[in-house]
Amino acid sequence: MPTPEQRRIDAAIARHNSLFEISKDAYVERVTGDYMQPTLKNGDHVLVDPNNDSLADGICCFEFTPGEPMIARVMLVPAGGTIDGEPLRHGTVRIFGDNKLYRHSNVSIEKARLALMGRVRTLMINV
Repeated sequence: MPTPEQRRIDAAIARHNSLFEISKDAYVERVTGDYMQPTLKNGDHVLVDPNNDSLADGICCFEFTPGEPMIARVMLVPAGGTIDGEPLRHGTVRIFGDNKLYRHSNVSIEKARLALMGRVRTLMINV
């Protein structure tokens, strides 16, 4: 018998599936920590689509450290662009959370692609 929390997650997924086409491989990831607060809190869930793995601006799920998924915002900076007034020679990805207590990270496109688990398609916030 599913728990009330699982029923809420299943209902959110069903609503989402009726609105958007996602891959059959999409899965629910639990948010841990306060990196994305106030948008997402510890214990919230997101729907991750691993077949939608573009590095366009938005919210993605990464795994830079094995076994530790990380939900974060992405801002793609093209080659020749600048970050904080500093010119970049190669394309760079800025990875950051909504919690201003944490600093952003700038990583190469190659490193970001290797760590990318998929794009977040839906936020399932606990109330």
